[in-house]
Amino acid sequence: MTFEDPLDADTLQQLRELGDESFIAELAGLFLTDFGPTYTKLLEANRDGDWSVATSSSHFLKGSSMSIGLLGLATVLAQVEAHFRANGGALDDATLSELDHRAEQAQARLQILLAESEESGAVGR
Repeated sequence: MTFEDPLDADTLQQLRELGDESFIAELAGLFLTDFGPTYTKLLEANRDGDWSVATSSSHFLKGSSMSIGLLGLATVLAQVEAHFRANGGALDDATLSELDHRAEQAQARLQILLAESEESGAVGR
């Protein structure tokens, strides 16, 4: 089994060209701070049938994921957003499972990125 990094190397390189490692760590930290509550809101809206909130939450998370290079997660979120925009009803178990898997991978990878940044002294706290 090969490991597929959920963080796109090309996007990460582009971010490095825009700033230093502390900039990337700041983006990762912001993503992690915003992701949990918004993801919970998405799941609750899916459960409760609030398609407007589900659409806006999936759209926000898709954009955030794309901007930091979590392209696999962004792809699934784009499919989720399209599903809700088409009034497709609640997500099926397979989609929820894939979304959870990608979300867990992404969060774990960003936690590693933050830990590496802190070890290298890139994040001043």
